[in-house]
Amino acid sequence: MSDVKVRLKSLDHDVFYYPDVMVGCDPRDTDRLYLRYPKLLVEVSSPSTERLDRHEKRLAYQSIETLEEYLIVAQDRIEASILRRTNNWSPDNLTDPDKGLTLQSVDLILPVSLIYEGVTLATRG
Repeated sequence: MSDVKVRLKSLDHDVFYYPDVMVGCDPRDTDRLYLRYPKLLVEVSSPSTERLDRHEKRLAYQSIETLEEYLIVAQDRIEASILRRTNNWSPDNLTDPDKGLTLQSVDLILPVSLIYEGVTLATRG
């Protein structure tokens, strides 16, 4: 995925972002280097990228007509924020590793703990 980006229009300019994961199945997407019509975008957010992911990218991604869900996964703590078009892009924050995360756009339910499997998180004290 490192070479594939999402392309969108902003004020008549092309804007490109490199999400960590994206899912698209729209037949209009024919370019091998970018998607214009994704249905799911996922960002793994670090302390240095969190503001960009939660504000600039969120607003930009919401303008994509085919986008159904935007998932932001925190890198430094257990937190998965799912934003859905059907919920007016209001975030649903999951911090309990035993809870299930539902990705409606791809018909997938997985425990939050699975997202963090093998990841060592720093403890705060």
